[in-house]
Amino acid sequence: MFYDPLTATLYRTGRDAMILGLTEQTCRNHGLEPVTLLPRPQTSGAQIATRNLTPHEEGGQWVLGWTIGTIPATAEMVEQERDRRLALGFDFDFQDTRGVHHIGTSKEDMIGWDEVTTWSQAMINLGNATSTTMIKTDTGLVQIAASEWQQVLAAAAAFRQPIWGASFAIKAMEPIPPDYADDQHWP
Repeated sequence: MFYDPLTATLYRTGRDAMILGLTEQTCRNHGLEPVTLLPRPQTSGAQIATRNLTPHEEGGQWVLGWTIGTIPATAEMVEQERDRRLALGFDFDFQDTRGVHHIGTSKEDMIGWDEVTTWSQAMINLGNATSTTMIKTDTGLVQIAASEWQQVLAAAAAFRQPIWGASFAIKAMEPIPPDYADDQHWP
């Protein structure tokens, strides 16, 4: 690969250059400078490396380097962060000998929640709000009354709804900030 600094033209060489007998010396004789390709730099997280289109002079030689940029945040990325945060769960204090339990909110947990919610609502509709069932929290097994499950649901809404609201607000930003996953944007 050779570069003409006067016209800012980059000439890619290879098999065709060899067939024509172009060498580094013949290119230099025509004012073309050899170009060294720098290796791709390490990137992390939301970074992307893009090959520069124009060489620059560095240490007496022409090099073709890289520009490290940030991958633009997308609505899908915000939704993935929202789902990660929703799945963290929350602590619920039964305010008795059962103490504080960590309530799981993963996708699998939420399937179980549907079962318990259906049971709880049925018991309340039948006038039996004190009927109990056993549930498994991230802390362990616990006996819970139908009316108590409604309190868990209210606590879940207090935990989950602000996360949903934050995700809506972040997705509405133009552009979505690259640090969308930082705690400063979330409750």
